Amino acid sequence: MNAPCVVCNGAAIYDFAVGAYLETALLPEKTRERGQQVLDRFPRVGVEAYHVDNVIHAVHVNDIIRAHEHLTGVGVEEKSRLTEVPLPLGKLLFEAEHEDLLQAEAFIRDQDWISEYELIYSGKTLLELTAKGADKGGMLLRLAERLGVAPEHIYAVGDERNDLTMLASAAVGFAPANCVSDVAASGARIVCDARGDALAEVVAALEERYS
Repeated sequence: MNAPCVVCNGAAIYDFAVGAYLETALLPEKTRERGQQVLDRFPRVGVEAYHVDNVIHAVHVNDIIRAHEHLTGVGVEEKSRLTEVPLPLGKLLFEAEHEDLLQAEAFIRDQDWISEYELIYSGKTLLELTAKGADKGGMLLRLAERLGVAPEHIYAVGDERNDLTMLASAAVGFAPANCVSDVAASGARIVCDARGDALAEVVAALEERYS
């Protein structure tokens, strides 16, 4: 990476070139206790807790967490309880089979503290919890402002529900053909399947736009 990036589902802007966060929207301190309530109630649900020192702690490690660990290439440090994870945290990523996550989501949304958070799926088996206002769209606009990029020159590519705010913030949003239905219905410009040459199509479209 040679430029700052939005990370943790919009909880931060991280500059990989200098190895430092430029902006953060951290989870409230009580999030560990609240997240542990979820784990206690739903033992098949695991969680990855993203520490701002680029360390990922995991509780209730399950097959989905292991698969996600393999996919990202970033190892997790196991903890027995979420309350043992050090602060500060950028996001919690609850992971389980979809039916189990639906039950956990309903439980979370029924809590009086949900107003302090954003809760959205980044995949059928991945449910992300970030601080209120911490989403990809808002942080994308802050990143563009930092880089001096005018709104009419902001572009985004996304395929999941947690990308919707980012696509809405862009002058043009792109989505691969295998995106989820909510993204397909959002008005994003559809390119080929992500397993094909989707990004090449996006680059070609932008080259044509600026030629």
